[in-house]
Amino acid sequence: MKKPVVVLLIMVPGKRRRALAANLERAGLETLSASNCRGARELLRIRPDIAVAVTDLTLADGNWRDLLEYTIHRDVQTSVVVVSPVGGERLWSEVLWRGAHDLLVEPFEGLEIRRAVESAERAARAAEYGARGAGLLRPPPARLSLGSDQPGSRARA
Repeated sequence: MKKPVVVLLIMVPGKRRRALAANLERAGLETLSASNCRGARELLRIRPDIAVAVTDLTLADGNWRDLLEYTIHRDVQTSVVVVSPVGGERLWSEVLWRGAHDLLVEPFEGLEIRRAVESAERAARAAEYGARGAGLLRPPPARLSLGSDQPGSRARA
């Protein structure tokens, strides 16, 4: 059975965070929550399976840039989606230029957050796969394939 994608919501507790969590959980995603950068860093440290972090623009002890900087220096890939009450070309370009996956401007629909999270998860997995291919991450155990028992294969000398 495939493990659910784990999403970390970094925003103040309340109705908004509960609604986002419920929406993502209905889509089969597992959600964790943190109220600030410190809590998010701790969860990211102990839960390497977090694929996506959805963060508010500003937090009590930092902002999305602080969180993004932390995720960039981890061995495990985590995509960041920034949520903001205001948007604009300048913010959008900064978010993407710095390496976050997406910027969502409120209000947004439930399907929009799911689309952004699912896309961010695919990007994190692709980046992790690419890092493995480049020798930056330890690869999973290889399966030995002799090839001779495969239809149409030839043994190599």
